[in-house]
Amino acid sequence: MIAISLILIMFKVYGAVPAGDLGILSYRADPQTQSIEIHWQDDQGKTLSTIENLIAWKSSQKQEVVFAVNGGMFTTEFAPLG
Repeated sequence: MIAISLILIMFKVYGAVPAGDLGILSYRADPQTQSIEIHWQDDQGKTLSTIENLIAWKSSQKQEVVFAVNGGMFTTEFAPLG
C-alpha cells in the first residue's frame, strides 16, 4: 500500500532558499488508488516531530511515503494548535 502522509508537526529548518530558487512543488494524489493520511503522532501516541520520523514509522508498517508536507500550526510541545 502506498500512503501519502501530511505530517502535522514542525519542520526542521535545513537552510535558507535563495529568492531566485523559490518555486511551487505540487503533487496530485489519486484517492481511488492512494491513501491520503494526516499524522502528528505514531500509533503509540509519540509525537513524530520530523519528516524522517514519519518515513521511518510508515516504513516499519510496510508503507511508503511518496509526499509529505507540514499541515498546520503547533505549540512549543509540537501539539496541533487551532
